[in-house]
Amino acid sequence: MRILSDYSLTELCDELAGFPKFRAKQVFDAIIQAKDYEDTNLPKDMVEKLKSDYILKPIEILKVLTSRDGTKKYLLKLHDNNIVECVFLTQDYGNTICMSTQVGCRMGCKFCASTIGGKVRDLTAGEIIDQVIFAQKDIRELEEIANSHQGVDKTYAIQAGRELRVIVGADKVDDKTVETLSYDIAKKIQDEMTYPGQVKITVIRETRAVSFAK
Repeated sequence: MRILSDYSLTELCDELAGFPKFRAKQVFDAIIQAKDYEDTNLPKDMVEKLKSDYILKPIEILKVLTSRDGTKKYLLKLHDNNIVECVFLTQDYGNTICMSTQVGCRMGCKFCASTIGGKVRDLTAGEIIDQVIFAQKDIRELEEIANSHQGVDKTYAIQAGRELRVIVGADKVDDKTVETLSYDIAKKIQDEMTYPGQVKITVIRETRAVSFAK
């Protein structure tokens, strides 16, 4: 069976030609957002066909190691039981994901464990893309938890998810409610997620007045 995330949107339209074209876009969005297909608007018969004809989850997270600076190292098992790693790094200019593109290596460097068994195979496009999706998933979940609270306009996860900047509407949340909101968000993260270290919640409420001199 082929890995579903190997297909581009155009290829999915052709591959799923027996269904309306907009269904291919829904499948593509589910792949990119790492959603379970049962949690989408896809019809049940289509979900069953996807399960029977394609590999839907080619990568499984076995272990996540997090350093003090927020760097995360993922140990990943592929659908054929081969093991690879990817690393999520935070820097001043943004975040970087170091991905595996093959199982093993033929370079023969004595200091590197990846070369012990030589090169096994190249990863598919979907297996490479899924590493990026997995590395971003924890951050998206943090933002979604904050955004689920009333009065929140937008949430930004920074420092590899070690801090949440939560923007609230000044007309929706008063100064007294801001403290309660930050506590409620932190409590929900503690109850619903597994994460290393701590996550700082900063709720920002501001009023802006804009005028123009003509």
